[in-house]
Amino acid sequence: MELAASITNIKHDAFYYCNNLKTVVFPQNGTENLVLGLRCFAFCGIENLDLTKTTLETVGNHAFSGNKSLKTVKLGAVTTIDDFAFANCSELTSLIHAGS
Repeated sequence: MELAASITNIKHDAFYYCNNLKTVVFPQNGTENLVLGLRCFAFCGIENLDLTKTTLETVGNHAFSGNKSLKTVKLGAVTTIDDFAFANCSELTSLIHAGS
């Protein structure tokens, strides 16, 4: 799934338990102040995340929790990562913060 550059807020539970969701492509043109709500991508099948070109305001509680296939997360600029944002991501082996 590819997100539009105009999106600034992904609401609570927006893709909660979308087991077949394997890929989320965040805009590479510099989306700013993106808010990822509570459990917005929890319990999906996402394998890798690249948020290096996105300025994140908030990664909400449990935003990606339970993604058992999630292996790599690359973050750019981020203001807040709430509790348990990546809880129970049992395959997560790499979290890279490249932001300022």
